[in-house]
Amino acid sequence: MIEIRRLTAPQSGGRNSPPGPPIARLISIDQRHHPVRPVTYHDPPRTDAPFAGRRRAPPPLPILRAVPRLPDARFAADCTITLDGAPVPARAGESVAVALLAAGRPLVARSAKYHRPRGPFCLASTCHACLARVDGQPSQRTCRVPCRDGLAVESQHGVPSARHDLLAAVDAVYAHGLDHHHLMTWNALANRAAVAVSRQLAGVGTLPDRPPARPASPAVERFDALVVGGGPAGLGAAERLAARGRRVLLVESEARLGGRLRAALGL
Repeated sequence: MIEIRRLTAPQSGGRNSPPGPPIARLISIDQRHHPVRPVTYHDPPRTDAPFAGRRRAPPPLPILRAVPRLPDARFAADCTITLDGAPVPARAGESVAVALLAAGRPLVARSAKYHRPRGPFCLASTCHACLARVDGQPSQRTCRVPCRDGLAVESQHGVPSARHDLLAAVDAVYAHGLDHHHLMTWNALANRAAVAVSRQLAGVGTLPDRPPARPASPAVERFDALVVGGGPAGLGAAERLAARGRRVLLVESEARLGGRLRAALGL
């Protein structure tokens, strides 16, 4: 016997994820040449002095303004959502991130420190770059929120909005890097003022308009095997275990099973 459960993770996003390796390999989109061009950025060496010898940040990658929808009635817009009050055409059931990309409105937030633009990146609910306020609930992953008519999406961590963020000036003023640990430490009064301002700017999003729904009470259940992931391998493993009389719990984070099989079969 196989029981299928959908695994849901908390919607709230934390601060920036831990830094990765010193070399980041990025993919930029250049419409003038080949559509995909790999670019490698090297973090310059640092000395004992904070940010000494730092070069200016690399130029921003080209932004894909819009991703046109396929000329197929199955993907045509049939409802309207709003982003900061502006109407955005969407299709019911598709993710908010997809609708925003199709409409050329990918900007939904700003980064915590330098207030750089943030929007859909992985589309798999792992990077937390597409967090936005949805129907009064802060820090929702727009790649996991389905569209419906009248859904209200608001950008966050921008003053007054992510599209017109006055605090984006921080990135220009501190082009060589901002060492917030030693900000205005030359004077005690100036340092207290800097700390007070930083506390007001900290955090991502604001409190929700209403309390979230109360989760269901947990229940104790017993299974012989747990299979994580409902893709081809997970489905095969669960089927073999069930055929041998095991009670199997199959956990999947997506709304439907199949994984890559859905792309091949058009499901």
